Amino acid sequence: TRSGPPMACVGAGTGLGQCFLTSGTNGVYEVYPSEGGHADFAPQGALQVALLDFLKNKYSQKNRVSVERVVSGMGIADIYRFLRQSELNAEGCPAFEGDRLMDKVTPDIDALILSAGDQMGGKVAGHTHRCMLCQLAMDLMFSAFGSELGTIGMKLLPFGGLYVCGGISIKNQDYLTQQDSLFLQSFRDKGRLSPVLSNVPVKLVLAEDIGQRGAHLVAVRMLQDQRQRNKASMKSLKNFKNKTIEMCFPYSYHQSSRSTLVRSPVEHVAREQICVLRVIRCARSTFGNIQSLQAQRCVSRTSGTQLNRGMGVRNANMYKVAHV
Repeated sequence: TRSGPPMACVGAGTGLGQCFLTSGTNGVYEVYPSEGGHADFAPQGALQVALLDFLKNKYSQKNRVSVERVVSGMGIADIYRFLRQSELNAEGCPAFEGDRLMDKVTPDIDALILSAGDQMGGKVAGHTHRCMLCQLAMDLMFSAFGSELGTIGMKLLPFGGLYVCGGISIKNQDYLTQQDSLFLQSFRDKGRLSPVLSNVPVKLVLAEDIGQRGAHLVAVRMLQDQRQRNKASMKSLKNFKNKTIEMCFPYSYHQSSRSTLVRSPVEHVAREQICVLRVIRCARSTFGNIQSLQAQRCVSRTSGTQLNRGMGVRNANMYKVAHV
């Protein structure tokens, strides 16, 4: 297995979420968050420059606004608000009465949109076939969306794929999939770097539950990592137990004949109880509270066995160390 090329993911909906992924030498991709949606909005053309001025005034910004103010559900609503009061024409040029954008308002649709509250962007998207301003608002939003994706493509070079997700993209697929769409034109319009973007595969994610899928994947990975740590801890605990038993009960390991024992069994038990208690305290500091209980039980069971084998004590259970 070897590492793959970087990937990026951008989702337009309530806001403009962005992240990127890289893989290690094992080929497993790790995702990194980003606040790229709060980068500066870079207008293209006279109409978008006028839109930038409108948004700076609305949000009391002196020099800039976030691209999320344009490429999002609330961005569609603000674009429509800008168009319905604009004295420019569709090309962003000053116009005479009758040719201005504000003169293209469809009264009944306009009233419906303005009364929609938080669903205003959805209402605009749903009336593109009857309202010129709604259609123009969606064109402006997807043009800015494509330009932002092109910028991400130049910054990250995500040759593993640039994935477009989010509710806006799923519900308006025609704006992304048509070969001559404003979205793709803006995406590729990057001057000398335009040929580079032709090697970046742009993919539309049709699943709407990728947030839940991502949480599921993280949970599975956490469970797998915990199981691996548990296995490693139990293996270390077993090695620790064997070494401490050998250290604390030398007669059980090194005396070949019971007749060579000088001290009485009761004296050995007292000494070994003290050693076991030291082992337990060491285990607590080494493995933590949960694993110290496991170490405690292992050492306690083994102490009785070693006493029985090494010192000829018939009733070894009498001398086991109690759980502490």
